[in-house]
Amino acid sequence: MRRKTIHETFNACIVAAMALVGTIAASSAADTAYRPLAPIKLEGQGVVQALRLDPISRRLFAGGSRAIEVIDIDAGKRVGTVELGGRASAIALGTDIGRGFASVPGENAVVTFDLASLKVLSTEKLSGEPGGMTYDPGTKQVFVSGKDGKLTAIVGTTGKVAGTVAVGGVLKQAAVDTRGGLFVADSAKNAIHVISTKDLKVLGQIPSWPAEKPTGLALDNKERRLYVAAENNRMVIVDPDAGQMIGQVETNGRGSAGIAIQYMPARLAWLVMPTSDGNVSVIKNAKLTATLESTVAANVRSDAVDIDPRSGRTFLGGEAEVLVLSR
Repeated sequence: MRRKTIHETFNACIVAAMALVGTIAASSAADTAYRPLAPIKLEGQGVVQALRLDPISRRLFAGGSRAIEVIDIDAGKRVGTVELGGRASAIALGTDIGRGFASVPGENAVVTFDLASLKVLSTEKLSGEPGGMTYDPGTKQVFVSGKDGKLTAIVGTTGKVAGTVAVGGVLKQAAVDTRGGLFVADSAKNAIHVISTKDLKVLGQIPSWPAEKPTGLALDNKERRLYVAAENNRMVIVDPDAGQMIGQVETNGRGSAGIAIQYMPARLAWLVMPTSDGNVSVIKNAKLTATLESTVAANVRSDAVDIDPRSGRTFLGGEAEVLVLSR
């Protein structure tokens, strides 16, 4: 029997090592891929159009048919209800003032509720149908995007309107930074409006091209990056200070899009972008370079999304249920 030469033995070792590396890489990819967990069933009917997580109290607020159902995310069960009388299209939480807010488009109103008791405190009528909303800890106000092109500021502690500015277009999701700036997506003008949270002055607008009909916004304050999700299978990255696009990602999802950030542990690692066609795009961010990692056919029914920073679980809007994805 012929002995193998040193060269042949070396080559065999290299092949074996490469095979092992390939196996480990495949295993790692499988370990990091998003997979569906058991959904959280709700009592209300219809599509969940609004989700907001309080990572401190470990409660998820989910907009049902006529109420917000409050879920203990660790136990996976409902622990309370906020009675709205209509469906919520957006939810914001002011945990520092103990208040929650919900936009109710069927009533053209914003409902303020107590986070401890879950009792409704006030209902404020608006001039038009409300869309997205975001809470600003700096001003203690919640900013409501109107489909009539108006942005409304509401005092968090009273639930009363503090001011309104006519921006135009069809306003969608908004985000605030730590410098007194507010950014709101305009799906009609294909733009991001920039507004001062202090006095509601319009400071300008940033084109969202090539993202058409932008609907979702996520702001990374640390790196000063604005991530814009749009209906035409695009996510664009904007430098909010320079007012220009610095990157884009083509996704496989179409329709109204939401977006949420997962940090790991203190840097932006992934963005999760559900679209109303049922798909969820998982975008990896490595060294400030975003790429499409995977597309999950999760059967989502809305652009509602939020992420638990502790476990990394992603919560999405389903039909009378909250869908859950995890790595």
